[in-house]
Amino acid sequence: MTKQKYALVFVLAFYLFTSVGFQLQPIKAAGFNISAIKSASSGLSREEEEILWLARIVYSETKRPEEQVLVAWVVRNRVESKYKGTSYKDVALHDSQFSGLNSFDKNYRYNITKNYNDKEEGWQSAVSVASAVYNADETLRPLSKDVKHFYSPISVRNKPSWAKGVEPIQVVRDPKNNVVRFAFYQDIK
Repeated sequence: MTKQKYALVFVLAFYLFTSVGFQLQPIKAAGFNISAIKSASSGLSREEEEILWLARIVYSETKRPEEQVLVAWVVRNRVESKYKGTSYKDVALHDSQFSGLNSFDKNYRYNITKNYNDKEEGWQSAVSVASAVYNADETLRPLSKDVKHFYSPISVRNKPSWAKGVEPIQVVRDPKNNVVRFAFYQDIK
């Protein structure tokens, strides 16, 4: 099976699992159980802390699991390439990278303080996606390693300057009205 097929299977399986009404179960990955993690950030292992920061980014961008998977992989691409930081926390807190994690955003405080035991819609899927992507084999990558940029045309009034004159390599459309919800870009400098 090719990388693209593995990635598609990963995304589709996750989407089907979460969209047909199953309760998300704690993911056991890399030797720990997410449901057993303490609610406070202090005392978390480095891996647990990194997954939490990845989940915060994902949650701040979208509550839809199928979109969360793609956003998480873009963030992983950034960390692995050391673009805007060398850790998920660095990438999350880099200025003007993720709308919901900018200090001027109305949801900033809410997004930046999310913890493993929070129950809001979309949060538990964000945690599950973050853990799955953080621990996933590279062959499951649904986007090229060069994809480090995305934006949501439904959330942002103006197209970012870095996206002007550049075609996205992938778009995610709302299945109900075909509106572009996310556009993903590669090789942006």
